[in-house]
Amino acid sequence: MKRLWLKGMLVSSVLLIILLMYYNHEKVKTMTNIKDRLRTVMQTYGEKKDGKMVFPEKNEVDVVVEQLTGEVERPEIPPSSTTTTKAPTTTTTTTTTTTTAEEPTTTMQTTTEQTTQPPPTCVPQKNMVYLKTHKTASSAVQNIIMRRAIKEKLRILEPRNQHDFAYPRKFIWPKPKGFLRKVAGRIMDILLRSEHNHVSDPPNLICHHARFNFAEMNKLANDSVWVASVREPLSLYKSTMAYFRPIVPAFRRIEPNDPIEMWFDQAENFVKTSKRSAYDHFTKSHMFFDFGFDPARSQDMEYVQFAIQELDKIFDLVLVADHFDESMVLLSDLLCWPIKEFACLTLNARKEESKNISAEVEERTRRKVRDWNKADAMIFDHFNASLWRKIETYGMDRMEEQLQILRSETERLSKSCLAKTDPVELSKLNSKQRSSFYQPSGVKLTAYQLRDNVDVVCRHLVQAENSFSKEVFGLQKSNWSTTPS
Repeated sequence: MKRLWLKGMLVSSVLLIILLMYYNHEKVKTMTNIKDRLRTVMQTYGEKKDGKMVFPEKNEVDVVVEQLTGEVERPEIPPSSTTTTKAPTTTTTTTTTTTTAEEPTTTMQTTTEQTTQPPPTCVPQKNMVYLKTHKTASSAVQNIIMRRAIKEKLRILEPRNQHDFAYPRKFIWPKPKGFLRKVAGRIMDILLRSEHNHVSDPPNLICHHARFNFAEMNKLANDSVWVASVREPLSLYKSTMAYFRPIVPAFRRIEPNDPIEMWFDQAENFVKTSKRSAYDHFTKSHMFFDFGFDPARSQDMEYVQFAIQELDKIFDLVLVADHFDESMVLLSDLLCWPIKEFACLTLNARKEESKNISAEVEERTRRKVRDWNKADAMIFDHFNASLWRKIETYGMDRMEEQLQILRSETERLSKSCLAKTDPVELSKLNSKQRSSFYQPSGVKLTAYQLRDNVDVVCRHLVQAENSFSKEVFGLQKSNWSTTPS
């Protein structure tokens, strides 16, 4: 009995040491002080009615929480619910009518908007949720975010495999590795999450592939900016079908060089009769899937419209890959990050085979793609229109000025960093640079060839996603004590 008691004491001591080492104990003290202050306010100002504390005009508890923690509560509402509350943004916009975009390359005529102009100065944002959707130029955006994280020592939430959050399952907040760490983490979360939905010591950024789950992602800081990416359906599915061909059997029903129109002519039959795969959702409205909605209802227009309204309430900005530079200017403004930091190069792109396709065939194919992927078409149309309304509000002259700075910086980096300004096939890179890239079987991907002896800025500019992520997470674990070289 005495031996058992000693073992129990030893285990308890080990757990206590882990708690003290793994977490910042001062946060427990801070939360205790917050609770004491809250009780004081309630006792001083509160009036008890029907067993609940009621405050005269302003909820003083919220005031104290804001003063002590700097937090403004974002309601925990998943996308499938009937209402969603979006985080406050610096710009308030009122739209008089809704405009739908049919073509990504056409400058849209939009209605006049009344806007409260932001103050002359802004505070750079540290916290952001970036939903990295598939084949929407999201790797380039992620590269920008990771470079900023290194510069400002911002913490990125690390997936267990350093690539995605158990995709295609919905996002769930990753658990600490190791049994004792899990136990310690659970105890601390119980202590620190009693007043809100957030995890203890949350990171600043989420920017790796995930299927959207608002309730879980909302555990990040309350002042987080919410951003996602979309792409015009024809352009999207040209890329999707080529890139995911090795893991989606239905895409292999036509030859690699066949026009994709052939596939969409028999899409339903190919999907039904092909071998099953965990990635079959890529065959139909996969942006809709990545945003966390039910793929079985992607043809239910009422449900899709509801889904779009939910996304509109949650996301502060949805980037459009087809207007990438303009999207980067708006993101620079939203985050209050210097526009030059958004200079980037196309990453993880496939080599385009030159094909002589008439405009008539292109438009006919576009209609077939949109008809099969109605949910994705509606999502794109809505957020493409939204982007151009934001651009008009931002100001066309101001936009052109920022675009010139962005493109000049991109050109400067290309000249100073690259041996060739155009991307080359991976097979033509040196073995060290080539080994860091993932290349699906049968897919010709391109990358940029660096000059000899370039600095770390150049290396990060073209670094493969998985390799760069591994480096960033290594720096985080060292508490930024090492310098990237």
